[in-house]
Amino acid sequence: MKIRLACSTDNALRLCAVMLLLAVLAGCAGTTPSPESQAGAQPPMGAPQDAGRAVQTLIAKAETQQAQQHWERAAAYLERALRIRPRDARLWQRLAQLRLRQGRYAQAQSLARKSSALAPGDAQLLEQNRRISEQARSRAVGG
Repeated sequence: MKIRLACSTDNALRLCAVMLLLAVLAGCAGTTPSPESQAGAQPPMGAPQDAGRAVQTLIAKAETQQAQQHWERAAAYLERALRIRPRDARLWQRLAQLRLRQGRYAQAQSLARKSSALAPGDAQLLEQNRRISEQARSRAVGG
């Protein structure tokens, strides 16, 4: 006994057309909205703007702690900022300056070198790092 399917070629074509239409619509659902519809949209968490704000907040907290002579707390804030922006030469320099104030001269020199390595074309930063290293060297030998 043979069972005959009730599907004709027309039904198969309709089914394929519907499947194709659904696939196209599903693809459209994942597209990026137009700039007009994004005008008031917030950037996603973790976006570069959020990282910039987080770093600025950490720097401000570090400065507050330095003003109160809480050196280790200040260093902890700067180190957190460096975990967010590890290639920021100015952050490395801030930490080098802080370590110099703490009397951690070898560490200050090392951090100043790291800062310089990250910004070889920044003459002002390089000069400031040279001064940090020089001060650390002279203080380490008691001069």
